[in-house]
Amino acid sequence: YMAVFSAHVFYGLIPLGVAIGLASMVSLVCLGMSLNSNSPVLAGVALSAALGTPFVLSSGEGSISALTMYLILVFLTAGYVFWKRRWSLTHAFTGLLGFAVLFLATEMVPEEASVATRGVLQAGIVVLWLVFALLPLVPDR
Repeated sequence: YMAVFSAHVFYGLIPLGVAIGLASMVSLVCLGMSLNSNSPVLAGVALSAALGTPFVLSSGEGSISALTMYLILVFLTAGYVFWKRRWSLTHAFTGLLGFAVLFLATEMVPEEASVATRGVLQAGIVVLWLVFALLPLVPDR
């Protein structure tokens, strides 16, 4: 994460999209390691880093729709991890952090935002509630 952050923010060696892609790959590797080693703490760190990646790397310019779609992917990944392992504390922590991140995203929406942008943001809110509020109610496999 630090190498990607430094290469993008301090040195401008890689563009934002590449930096987010590389940081997301690090998160996915960490998630894979957490599932293999049965480590909910590592999963929490990886999901937290994934949720914070766009905010840490971005300069404030960018698409709210792209940010929300990225967050939806992270929420769905967190849902998969919960479905696979049932790590309730990790899921609750990720859900609270996801709520905070999505709240920040909604605060960044300008008043003149398009209907499509608002629709994508509402889809993000629906996915957030489905993954973190309703998925835990589904019985174990």
